[in-house]
Amino acid sequence: MNKHIIQLRLPDAPKPDSPSHADWALSWDEKLERINAGEQEAERAARTVRQTPPEWWREQLAAIVAAIEESRATNIAQAPIGAPTAINDRLAAERASVECRLCDGTGWAEVFHERYDGSPHVEVVNSDGSTSRAAARFRLTCTCTLGRWFQAALHRSASSCKDFHEADRQRRDADRVAWLPAVLEGKTPYGLEDPRAADARLGRAG
Repeated sequence: MNKHIIQLRLPDAPKPDSPSHADWALSWDEKLERINAGEQEAERAARTVRQTPPEWWREQLAAIVAAIEESRATNIAQAPIGAPTAINDRLAAERASVECRLCDGTGWAEVFHERYDGSPHVEVVNSDGSTSRAAARFRLTCTCTLGRWFQAALHRSASSCKDFHEADRQRRDADRVAWLPAVLEGKTPYGLEDPRAADARLGRAG
């Protein structure tokens, strides 16, 4: 991040040793960690962005993330064994993902809240004791080749937007459907199985 600040010299970039600099550094660390981007991968993406950087500092991290996703989508070295050499080719991605058990080859995995009962929302209790509504089910981009193709396509679309606000909206939309790994690791109250099916099995077993 500091190299980015020094080389671009954007007037709205955070100043060294300022509170905003520390906040931005934490944001960069958290975002890059969330997408499992190593230092070398992040630096390559940052160099790419610096060739034609966005106009404002607040746009830099999103542009770097988009460059990382674009590189992953087209770089066979980032693909799992058996993936096609052209992951950005949707047909090849579909063929590579046809036997995926998470999404049944669609590229989109459906997840359900642990208290899903068929309603579109569930009531959740917040840390302060208040309640709010959360979506009871989501469709998320899968971790298979086709799912990664869809995720990369979403970021490519955002990167091509000339309007900052629209690009930012599209990146947020991409992030909203990119948390299947957290579901698989048990870090959320969502799972791949409809709880009603599990209840039905328990009922039959009883």
